Amino acid sequence: MNRHDKFVFLDRDGVINEDRDDYVKSWDEMVVIPAAMAGLKLLHQHRIRAIVITNQSGIGRGLITESGLQEMHHNLRKTGTACGGQIEAIYYCPHHPDAGCPCRKPGSALFLQAAQEHGIGLDRTCYVGDSVKDIRAGQALGMKTVLVLTGKGKRSLERLATTDLDARPGAVVNDLWEAACLILDLPVTHYAH
Repeated sequence: MNRHDKFVFLDRDGVINEDRDDYVKSWDEMVVIPAAMAGLKLLHQHRIRAIVITNQSGIGRGLITESGLQEMHHNLRKTGTACGGQIEAIYYCPHHPDAGCPCRKPGSALFLQAAQEHGIGLDRTCYVGDSVKDIRAGQALGMKTVLVLTGKGKRSLERLATTDLDARPGAVVNDLWEAACLILDLPVTHYAH
């Protein structure tokens, strides 16, 4: 890999798989979003490398083990590959929200680590997420930001319009398929199953 490789950062829960208020605690509870798999495939076909940056406080809360999370991520990457896409790497914050760690979004530590390890110019990439934290994290590092309406996206859009007025996504789309079209400068079309 070199500085000319193209990358996109993605959140996990709500972007790639369905989110749960009680946390995704096992592979059995992980439901991938079909439009996300199609979006991963489209990005991969155009040589855009996808890196996942995700908060996983279920570990810090004692709801899941590190090995359980590793198993989920292994299976998620296999599923993405089977659908014709690819997840280059997954970076996660395991800490409880009260821990005050710099790797928990909207903190930037995981993005900076990924950028260093993969030679990524953050100002030349994009972060796709479904939460205000995702938008704030991307903006703080000078990335383009895309809010998807899957997961917490619709609630986040309401917050952005009422209370978090200083956090503005660069674009709002229905799902990762539409985000991929936008990133690739292709006509944005609705994903049909």
